[in-house]
This record gives sequence, C-alpha cells and structure tokens, in this order.
Amino acid sequence: MNHRFFHLTRVTLFLPLALFLLGAPVRAAPFFSFDPAACDEDPGGKVIVRLPSGLAFAVPYEGLVLSEAGSDNPDAAEVTLGCPGNPVRTSTFRFSPQYLALLEGRLDPPYSGGAIYDLSVIGSNVSVSQQRWRIEFIDEIGARTRNCGATAEGVRYCLACREDSARPGHCVMAPDAGTSSDGRDLDRAAMVLVDPENLTGPDNLPWATDCWREEDNGTRFCNAAYPVMDGLSIAYTFLAEGFDRDRVREFDLDIRREVLGLRASEYDGDDMR
Repeated sequence: MNHRFFHLTRVTLFLPLALFLLGAPVRAAPFFSFDPAACDEDPGGKVIVRLPSGLAFAVPYEGLVLSEAGSDNPDAAEVTLGCPGNPVRTSTFRFSPQYLALLEGRLDPPYSGGAIYDLSVIGSNVSVSQQRWRIEFIDEIGARTRNCGATAEGVRYCLACREDSARPGHCVMAPDAGTSSDGRDLDRAAMVLVDPENLTGPDNLPWATDCWREEDNGTRFCNAAYPVMDGLSIAYTFLAEGFDRDRVREFDLDIRREVLGLRASEYDGDDMR
C-alpha cells in the first residue's frame, strides 16, 4: 500500500487550530488585523472574506486563519480590509467550530461529536481529487481484505485488515493484510468510508473519508475533503477515537451546515479563478 497520500494529508493538520483545542490562544494571520468598528457598514463583528471563486463569507476574526490576505478592489483603498466594502481576498480560510461555538455562546458545537482539528474552506474544486481517490480506494481495500460492511445510515466501510479467525474481533497478523495488521482490535483498524446517499459537488460524487493507523502517540485521525459546490471545497481532519461510525452522515452534514451558515452572498464578487 502506498501511504504517501496519508502522510501528506496528516502534515496538512493546521497547528494553530490544534493548539487552540489544547488551550493556546488563536488569532488571525499576523499580517492581517481587523477592527469591525473601523467599518462604515456594520459587519456584525465579522470579517468579510471572499474566495477566488467570488463566494463570500462573514467569519469571526478571533480564531480565523487565512492563507493570505489581499484585496481585489483597488477602488476601495480607503476602506478597511475585511469590511463589507473591501472584503479580504484569500484562497483558503480555516476556523475551529469549537471556537466559533464558544464565541457565540453555544454550549456545544452543532455537529454530532468528534474533535475537529482542522476545518478548511477552499475557493476551488481542488478537493475533488482526494475525494475520487478515496472512492476508488475503498474497492481496492475491499477486494484485498474482504472485510466490509455498512453503518446504520447505510454508509459503506472497508477495513484495511482481515479479521483473525483464531481471534474474532482482531486483525489477522499477516504481511499482506494492510495497515493495522498487527493483531490489534478491529476497532483500531484503518478504514475508508463512502456514503452513496450523501452526494457532493458539481459532479455529485459520494462523500468519503479515511481513518488510518495511529501516530506515535496512539492518536488516529480521519480526513475528508470534497467540493460542496462549484468553487467551494471543504476539508477537515477529526479524531477517530470516540467517533460514532453509525452517525457519520449526520456528522458531515452538520459540518457542512456550519460552513454554509457563514455564507454572506450579498458580498459575493466576480469569479477570479
């Protein structure tokens, strides 16, 4: 099995958001400061962010991380960057749903459990390549390990190891059984999940995620990335521990609602891709 993709996925884990979850403060990128009081038009305390596809969002400044911060409106030089009259242009922004829930006084984030370490909103369809890879790879895993099933919601999953007939509930110890084939509990086995009922993006591809073997400290992560619509992708990383596999569709749809709830279509601009 080629794990290069998964190593690349793991290194995209955005450290500032992880640090917030561990108790460290998070602010926007150091080259961008924002004071909503400086805006002529009240943005409701939010930064107006516009992606290359022209889609705009109103996002709290605290906890917001931008890939870059610029303006696509040279006529708005006198308007504070991030205000409604001069949205900040960025290719990607990241935020923590946990942090956002805290800022808005919600006791719990709106998604159904699971600790999200990175939630990225991307102004292109770039995530479709990862999505297609996962959709194809589940068939490869299934053919090799013959250890697949479906959740209560009908989400298909395949584990990257075979069950040991001598030790039910454990992975078989064999060199060709794939990741996590060292005799551990099946609950710790790597897996790919594909939801044929949760279609995303302009190509209507099934939602998919992968959950792979532990880091050195025993932590396991799951990764999902896909276009929501043309010009808007999301990518997120979450902890596998404690994750309810039978509520994976609900989990994803809650995350998607959180992102789309930040949309500020009145500030949409031209598609600059």
